[in-house]
Amino acid sequence: MKQGAKTVSNVHDEGTKQATLGVTICGYGHKLKPFLFFEGKSGDRIEYDLTSFWADCHYVVQGKAWMDEQLVHYWIDNIVAPDIKTAPHGIIPNVILNFYRVH
Repeated sequence: MKQGAKTVSNVHDEGTKQATLGVTICGYGHKLKPFLFFEGKSGDRIEYDLTSFWADCHYVVQGKAWMDEQLVHYWIDNIVAPDIKTAPHGIIPNVILNFYRVH
């Protein structure tokens, strides 16, 4: 494609993978560590490549990059629970989960 072209071709790469980003913001304004999950399987190359990413984020792989029950448990155990221990005095942690469908 030449510079200044008026149209751009849509190229589909069969190797494209999906990713989902989970962000949690507490009622008092504190942001928990982001939770980024990629399409893939445990042990795949992508799981090992994640070690070079931003250190202040949780990375996992899931078959379709969706938040499933296993990832909800991971989120609670590894992101929410440790943060609750450091909540300011007087803050009563309350986690509200809703049922949603996006696919």
